[in-house]
Amino acid sequence: MDNKEILNIKSLVENIFKHIENGTIIKELVPDEPEDYSHVYSLACDYYDKGLIEQAEKIFHSLCLYDFSNTDYLLGLAAVKQVQKQYQKAINLYVMAINLDDTNASAYLYSGQCSLFMGDTGTATNRFKHVLTLNCESQDKEQAEYYLSLLENKNG
Repeated sequence: MDNKEILNIKSLVENIFKHIENGTIIKELVPDEPEDYSHVYSLACDYYDKGLIEQAEKIFHSLCLYDFSNTDYLLGLAAVKQVQKQYQKAINLYVMAINLDDTNASAYLYSGQCSLFMGDTGTATNRFKHVLTLNCESQDKEQAEYYLSLLENKNG
């Protein structure tokens, strides 16, 4: 991690806590000229990929506080919750991402996985079937078909 990434993270967290402590509205968190936090997001993804889940969670959480309308930030935090086996929290975050972008196959696929892990096969089946209706990567459709076949074999 280089000094610029560290400064970006510190700046983001300080800005968030300053506004929370002052009681100002969330709109105040968004600067007139939006800052580019792609390096911070990349760092969080890197931590996630390396299994440093707690560090990734802190960064994704801060990014979500900064911009809750960014589906990438929501999906990152949801993925952390899913790995932590906090399936309902993950589902809630995936649903928020779906509300922002109802064409995001990943959000449906991963929320379906969480539903399956929680034993809600009906919701899981609906999520996986919905992925098949979307214009998405073939890999997403293949995964959805795989889960649907597992569910069909389990029920059949």
